[in-house]
Amino acid sequence: MPTRFKMALIQMSVTGGNQARNLARAQEMIAEAAGHGSRLVVLPETLDLGWTHPSRQTDAEPIPDGKPYRRLAQAAALRKLASGEALPGRAWPAAPGAFPPRPFRCATRGSPKLIP
Repeated sequence: MPTRFKMALIQMSVTGGNQARNLARAQEMIAEAAGHGSRLVVLPETLDLGWTHPSRQTDAEPIPDGKPYRRLAQAAALRKLASGEALPGRAWPAAPGAFPPRPFRCATRGSPKLIP
């Protein structure tokens, strides 16, 4: 018999280029989903900087060492949730004066052991 669990698909307003606000809002929504008994949360794509905002090309951070990845992973782990989100990221830092490396998207996942 298949295992059943609650999952939250989160929709949220994203303010282009305002990483601090967007991450704080995502953390609030992760907490709310946990409060409703969710074991898995799926967050919007490019929630940290916004899909069309130019900062996505210039301010994307490394994955998994960047602040957005760490903050969202910590928020989910604190509540024993698995999470998935697609963040703009960088594979390596750009050399000074060089054209920045092209951002890529990376879906992050929590441990499957968190879902019964």
